[in-house]
Amino acid sequence: MKLNVEQEVETLAGYTVRVLGDIGEGGQGVVYRAGWRLGSATRESALKWYPSENPTAQNSDFFHNLQRNVASGPPDANAFLWPLDITKKMDDGSYGYVMKLAPANYAELKKILRGRVPFASLSAIINTARNMAKSFALLHGRGYSYQDMNAGNFFIDPQSGDVLICDNDNVAPYGTNCGIGGAPGYMAPEVVTRVKSPDIHTDRFSMAVVLFRAVFIDHPLRGRRVSDPNLTPEERDDSNLCGRNPIFIFDPADGSNRPIPGTHVNALKLWPLYPKFVRDAFLEAFSRDVMTGARMEHRKTEEEWIDLFLQLRDITVPCEACGAETFIDPDEPQNRCVECGRAISKLPELRFRNRRVPLCPGAKLYKHQIDAGSDDCTTAVGEVFRHKQYPDRWAIKNQSGFSWTCGERTILDGGMLPLIAGSSVAFGDGGKAEILMTPGA
Repeated sequence: MKLNVEQEVETLAGYTVRVLGDIGEGGQGVVYRAGWRLGSATRESALKWYPSENPTAQNSDFFHNLQRNVASGPPDANAFLWPLDITKKMDDGSYGYVMKLAPANYAELKKILRGRVPFASLSAIINTARNMAKSFALLHGRGYSYQDMNAGNFFIDPQSGDVLICDNDNVAPYGTNCGIGGAPGYMAPEVVTRVKSPDIHTDRFSMAVVLFRAVFIDHPLRGRRVSDPNLTPEERDDSNLCGRNPIFIFDPADGSNRPIPGTHVNALKLWPLYPKFVRDAFLEAFSRDVMTGARMEHRKTEEEWIDLFLQLRDITVPCEACGAETFIDPDEPQNRCVECGRAISKLPELRFRNRRVPLCPGAKLYKHQIDAGSDDCTTAVGEVFRHKQYPDRWAIKNQSGFSWTCGERTILDGGMLPLIAGSSVAFGDGGKAEILMTPGA
């Protein structure tokens, strides 16, 4: 049964939810904008409603798991639109749960993939991917698997890359499945072929698909074979393309599923623009062994993706010609702006044990860069300055709260570290780096 505007339903916690209007309708049910009345206060919320004919929602294991999720709370309240309360069942067995509304500045990933809402910058794309991986690291760290990851589960701020994950009624402890399989095109091959039920390893395959889609705005497995007239309808079906015989669209050994010019425009345009280490990561994630072979249970972890996108963020700088963000890959002899195509001048770099960070005037140095044990990419610990009178003289202002050491010189908090080729700097929290070149040289 569907609900009417102004209709009120009671919750198991003893509160009242009043329907204010429709938000959208999906495969599992309807989502309403609602007022969740908590005593004398009313909080504008979302109400996901399951009709009585939904067999999954009518499964007692699913209902009990939803109750468990409400009781346990979210891994991170800022990243998950988590179930907060459950309504009492109606006479026909229909019911729903309450969650926070996504703010108006957030867009569904599905809308971004359809080109209706663009990302504001490369940084927003990179932050989106990193935040997705970080959220699932928190979820898996709590002993849960998501089980139904797809483009409809994500709300994204296209300006900042902040992410909110919804549909957390699918989340269940390891080893528990309440009838959820997943969405076509996102399920791991072994779930498609019913070899196993969703778990953390299948989540990691789905996460690789979602990350590829967010970064390259295309699908990693739906290439030429989707419309190949030489294949039978069964061979073109998702059960084959994404289950029995998946082939990555950029598989280096098999070109039968390449993107089609004019159809897969985004994949063809964006794939060559990203640095080799990013492409290599996706080549590994969608290799035959990882998708269907001996390495299925050694899929890229959330932490590996987080580190990869932190590295990508490290080498993202503004183009001196057009001002758009671009990449400076230290391993490439020449870099060109991904937007205007002009050659990018060499920049001074900090070489850490596990990464190289190009520096440009106004750039920030972040905590994760000087502290290998941190993934904090929002706390600035330094800023790059260029001398107004002597443009070949650059320095980093220490804003870390610690003293830095460069040779026999101590750079106090608020002091300036000159960028001189060959110098080594020790940061106060243990990180060390070498300055690789002198600006203007």
